[in-house]
Amino acid sequence: MRYKIVGIILTLIVILGTSIILLSKSPVVMNRMQTALTQEINNNINGDVAFRQLTVESLYSVALADVTVRDGEGKLILSASQLNVKLDPWSVLTGDAALTSLKRIELVNPEICVNRQSDGSWNVETLFRDQPVQEEVSFSATVTLTDGTVRLSANGAEYIIAKANGSADFSQTAQIELALQGEYQGQPVSADGTVKGRDTFFGRIKAAGLELVQVAPLLPASGQVAIQGGHIEDITVVLRQQQGQLSCAGEAVIRQTGLDIMGAPVRDAGGRVTFTHQSLYLYQVQGTVAGQPASAYGRITFNTVEPVLDLYVQSSGMEISSVAPSLPVAGKAAFQLHASGLASDPVVEGNITMTRGVIAGNEVANLTAPVQLSGGVLTISSASARVFGGNIQADGKIGIADQQYQVHLAGSNIDLSSVPDLPQDLRGSGAFDIMAQGQGTGRPAVSGTVSLTDAKWAGLAADQANAGFSLQGSHTAIDFINILADGGKLSGRGQVTGDKVELAFWGQSLPLSRLSELAGTALAGWIDLTGTVSGSLKNPIVAADFTARDGQVLTQPFAEASGELKLASEVVSLQQVTIKQGRTTHWLEGNIGLTGDKAINVTVRTTAARAENLISLILPGEQLTGNVDNEVAITGTLAAWDLTGKVKLWDGSFRGQLISKIEGRYRRTGGSTQLENFVIQSLNTEVQVRGTVSAANELDLDVKVEDMELAKFSAPGYAMAGQVDFHGRLGGLVSEPSFEGRLTAEKISLNGQEVTGITGQINKMGKKIYVEHFGFNQSGGRFAFTGGLEQDSNAIYGTVTVDNGRLGSLLTILNSPVKEIEGPLNGQIEIGGTLQRPDIAVKGNLYGGKIKNYPLDTIELDADFTGGVIHVNTFFAKQGAGILAVRGMADLDGEANFQIGGRDIDAGLITAWLDSTVDASGKLTFSAEVNGKTVDPQVALSLEIANGKVATAEFDSLYGLATMNKGSIFVNQVMLLKGPYKASVYGIVPLAALSKEGRAKGTVTDQMALTMTLDNANLSILPMMTKEVSWAAGETKGKIKIGGTLYEPLVDGQILIQDGTIKLKSLGQPLQKVAVDIQFADDTINIKTFSGSMGGGSYSLTGKAGWKGLAMSDYALELTLDKLGVDHRFFKGPLQGNMRLAQKNGKALLVGKLLFENTTIDIPLVPELQNSELDLALDLEFVAGKKVRLYNSYLYDILVEGQAKFTGTVARPETAGRFNVLRGTVSYLRTPFTIKEAFVDFTQFRSFIPVIHLEASTRLESTRVNLGIHGPMQAMEMKLTAEPSMRQQDIISLLTLRSRYFDKNRNGNSVKDSGLGREELIGLLDAGLQMRFISEMEGVLQKAFGLDEFRLVRGPLELDSTSLRRLSDDENINREAYNIRFGKYITERLMLSYSMGLDSREYSAGFRYDIRRNISLTGSVDSDKKYRIGLETRFTF
Repeated sequence: MRYKIVGIILTLIVILGTSIILLSKSPVVMNRMQTALTQEINNNINGDVAFRQLTVESLYSVALADVTVRDGEGKLILSASQLNVKLDPWSVLTGDAALTSLKRIELVNPEICVNRQSDGSWNVETLFRDQPVQEEVSFSATVTLTDGTVRLSANGAEYIIAKANGSADFSQTAQIELALQGEYQGQPVSADGTVKGRDTFFGRIKAAGLELVQVAPLLPASGQVAIQGGHIEDITVVLRQQQGQLSCAGEAVIRQTGLDIMGAPVRDAGGRVTFTHQSLYLYQVQGTVAGQPASAYGRITFNTVEPVLDLYVQSSGMEISSVAPSLPVAGKAAFQLHASGLASDPVVEGNITMTRGVIAGNEVANLTAPVQLSGGVLTISSASARVFGGNIQADGKIGIADQQYQVHLAGSNIDLSSVPDLPQDLRGSGAFDIMAQGQGTGRPAVSGTVSLTDAKWAGLAADQANAGFSLQGSHTAIDFINILADGGKLSGRGQVTGDKVELAFWGQSLPLSRLSELAGTALAGWIDLTGTVSGSLKNPIVAADFTARDGQVLTQPFAEASGELKLASEVVSLQQVTIKQGRTTHWLEGNIGLTGDKAINVTVRTTAARAENLISLILPGEQLTGNVDNEVAITGTLAAWDLTGKVKLWDGSFRGQLISKIEGRYRRTGGSTQLENFVIQSLNTEVQVRGTVSAANELDLDVKVEDMELAKFSAPGYAMAGQVDFHGRLGGLVSEPSFEGRLTAEKISLNGQEVTGITGQINKMGKKIYVEHFGFNQSGGRFAFTGGLEQDSNAIYGTVTVDNGRLGSLLTILNSPVKEIEGPLNGQIEIGGTLQRPDIAVKGNLYGGKIKNYPLDTIELDADFTGGVIHVNTFFAKQGAGILAVRGMADLDGEANFQIGGRDIDAGLITAWLDSTVDASGKLTFSAEVNGKTVDPQVALSLEIANGKVATAEFDSLYGLATMNKGSIFVNQVMLLKGPYKASVYGIVPLAALSKEGRAKGTVTDQMALTMTLDNANLSILPMMTKEVSWAAGETKGKIKIGGTLYEPLVDGQILIQDGTIKLKSLGQPLQKVAVDIQFADDTINIKTFSGSMGGGSYSLTGKAGWKGLAMSDYALELTLDKLGVDHRFFKGPLQGNMRLAQKNGKALLVGKLLFENTTIDIPLVPELQNSELDLALDLEFVAGKKVRLYNSYLYDILVEGQAKFTGTVARPETAGRFNVLRGTVSYLRTPFTIKEAFVDFTQFRSFIPVIHLEASTRLESTRVNLGIHGPMQAMEMKLTAEPSMRQQDIISLLTLRSRYFDKNRNGNSVKDSGLGREELIGLLDAGLQMRFISEMEGVLQKAFGLDEFRLVRGPLELDSTSLRRLSDDENINREAYNIRFGKYITERLMLSYSMGLDSREYSAGFRYDIRRNISLTGSVDSDKKYRIGLETRFTF
């Protein structure tokens, strides 16, 4: 081709040279030259060359105008407005070849058309004809293009490079250097290259950016890829041809590229690509598929029959519904896929994951699916996902073409409530393992197992349920069903064919509680059952026999139950159902619905049931106990059942109140209970009730009550008691009833105060009680009240009109904190405030009233207590000629300000107001100012008492000035005068010291500084200090200073008494010649002298003692008794002995010995001996010597001797010794029994309580009665026997009735009647009266006459049987009389006795001589001159 071009150029040079020569010739010549040149060129090309004009510009340049070149088909290849040729002058001058002389060829404004033929060749390849090989001519010119256009047509598309400028440099040997610049679509492009020979070529094309659609024709054609847009940037293409083989390579950056690949829209793709003529390489090309992000890298090979893929495609989150809207999948899926093989049948494998999404309407989480597509089969291996709260695994294969599939699914921990195709109320956790296979949409074959845990459905609950099944067509085989609940098990098996059900089941120890929700009521217990299920799926029929135990149904407990159940059309039928609980039996028959309203129609008959159980069914929450027979028909629905029945209750209680019987009919409809003719009997009270209790527990009852206990209406802090009659209506709520009606009562108690004659009209609504009228009598007064009470706030209001009523009692009824005022009041009281803190205003007059138990003749009162403040507007009292006035106020939580004054009133007012236990009397004139805090007021007091008395100490006058503050009395001066004697006191003493309670609570803060001067004083002051002293006389001397505190007092001083006399209340004789010398030094007392005499004997006490606080310490005291004569109620006679109290090893020790002789001791009752915590060691001996007599006019007259020793401690004593009874009698039911033998032993372990052993007897007519008493004193056993033998009750009747007992027997009355008749009761009453009153008189007379026995006896004198027979029947019946019997011991062994009738002339005289302790000689003579001589002997066996 190069030689052709050289030939053309040489021709042009020849023409050009000729033209130069003929420049000056005519145009004709130029035309000939143009024609000749055109012909020459056309002879060398397969086409046509033409130009309009040939112009010789100069000797070295030629120009052709409007040049065109066309191919053989006439299609334009080249056009230029001008072609300029320049020669090398030197080469021309030197005669070089014409081709060598060409320097430059320039195409101006050329348009070059390069077309790709249908066979893939280019049009310029066939433009030049083949020429014979000639000698090669050197050509080194440069060909340039200026401002041209290159048109490239290929595959039906045309690409235009405008503003093309370029060059072809032939200066180098054997190669051509090419360069081109221009614009394509307004974007600059460039190309350069090298041509070496015909078959060797290298070129490089660069472009800054191009639209992808403009280069689409250059790309391999594919029906599966459609370019929709995009840009190519940084384009570099390298073309190479060697040995006739053309190859290419390049790279580019694609941006915002849009492609449709197999219908999937790929948009916004961008990335770097490289290519060769064989393959396309992608490097992390990223974009979107259907708007979802994706990326790809890999290779596509094109030099095969069809493209071969080796691509990796991935996405971090692709919304599946956007990519494949026809699939029931929503959510973002991430995938990593590898596609390999032929594009028409690729192999795709990889992994798809989805964190959260929706598949077929079900939420899916953590989906992982390894997939493989090969040979048209999609394989899923070990896919897993979180679905329905659990985990699902899947494996399987699906044929894309034939739609055959085989799938294995396994799930665990599935939340059944979230599975949409299951029943909505199914709850629990599920697991399954299922195999399914089939084709297309046909019904698959399925088999597997299903298990449920903690399942609940339609009110049924199970811990675990397992089932195995297989499904083939319309036949389902149930291989097994096992349901476990609370240790119980229900099993079954069967089959379902179409809609037909055949199933058998059996169960053991199933919990009834799991049926509670289904039944609509609480159930409990365990059930065993067997049964079948038949019928259809829509209407199954269930039949079962059951036995149940230890449960509850309809709130009723049972121990066992049995019966038949049948379920058909969603209705349970109960047949022959029996429920038992202890003695309680229920019989049930009827139907219960399981769907809809769950209708119920059941009849229940009950015997011997407990009301606690039944009431929970009728009135839940009510408190009722007792035994019940009941018949009831239950209808309605399980949620709203109705009852109709009758009930009888006995031996029960209602809200804690005992009930004898309740009987009546009832009806419950819509939750409302109708009571018909109910009669309630309780504690002798009959309540008649009829009416309604609504579903909201609202009462509408007519009530008639007699003897109703008022205590049930007590409020907190306010007790009421007594029985009232009420007629009215009961309303409100069961928990908060209201009533209205009339209340009457003979006697009730209000806050502990008894009132009578009560009438009232009372209304109660909710928490409010309104009293229209309430009147009552109390202690001779009449009260009328109108007011009310609000129970929530305990607020009270009202008015009390009082007519001669006791004010103190009324204040207590009103729960007033003011308690110290008493007396009959005429006036009015206004009430307000609350029960706990009422406001009270009193205005009226009291006659014979009291203030703090201090009597006053009259009191004019106007006072109120409001808001915790007492206001005394007027208080003017009179006491004889004296007067007392009070005015002021006191805030119980604040300040007080009172002025109190009195003139010529009794001095007891002072001690009463100070709560002192010391009695005082005398004419008192005083004035007092009270200020400061009410709880601790300041009191300034001045007083004078004339002719007074403190306790039993009398004085002529007492003057005093004192103040009280902060719990102490500051005594400025108190002077006590009595005749020539006087005593004075001044200092500080705690207020607590004035009362026993205060002294017991003394603390270290109760400071004392009191000085008492006793010079010129007298012992007569002693009764003021202790009530045990009746009177005293004798001069005293000394001075005592009391300091320290009430808790730890300190005493200094001395007390001296010489020849004093002291009379103690409990002793019959005074202590005489009393001598005292006691010295005090801080906390020590030194008793130098403390002696005296009484009853011909003496006593002496000496020693020392100290104290720490209120306890004695460091003591050593000794008491000597020398025949000290004691005349006491319980002891008469001399005391002889010695007692010492000292400390030994840090413990108190009492040592001594007491001798009793010639004494009489009375122990009236068995002492209540209790364990003592006193830590006192003992070493005591008590000796009963000569003539020690135990005597009690009620009980005994005994002569004893013996001794007892007590050691150990008071808390743990050790005792030893015995006291023997020498002789005597004991009395029982006023019958004297002669002691045969008796003794008292001290032998019990660590106890002072003696053990008694006594045998005694008596004779009543011909009957001898024996009395035996044995055992510890506090637990003695007494036994009565008789000769002839009698029952214990008959013996008591005999002792009570005496002779009338025999009269009854002789008159034919049965003695076998063990009850006490009128005569027995009179006898017992008579015996009691004698013990209480007559025995006292007997003791006085016995003492007065110096007798050893004096008795007043009810009954006849002792008569023999002959005398009895002489009496007529009337005399026999009426001979009962009172007799006097008395006796005296002449010597220690001889006793003379005499008996005489008070209302008859009968008498009896006798004697008894004790030969020995157990042998006596007796004798008697009576008014009938009957003589008796007897010998008594006493022995024990």
